Amino acid sequence: MRYTTPRLLLRPPMEDDVAPLYAIYGDAATNTFNPAGPLPDLERAHAVLSG
Repeated sequence: MRYTTPRLLLRPPMEDDVAPLYAIYGDAATNTFNPAGPLPDLERAHAVLSG
């Protein structure tokens, strides 16, 4: 399922999204209020993305 607008594309996560996911969720500054804290490494990001 995909939804698109002139400025936005919503789609299910894909394998190629691991690096951008880690860039956001592995950064301590973007996870200041996340009780679990930032992701520790790319392997954990892959596990999160795989579900």
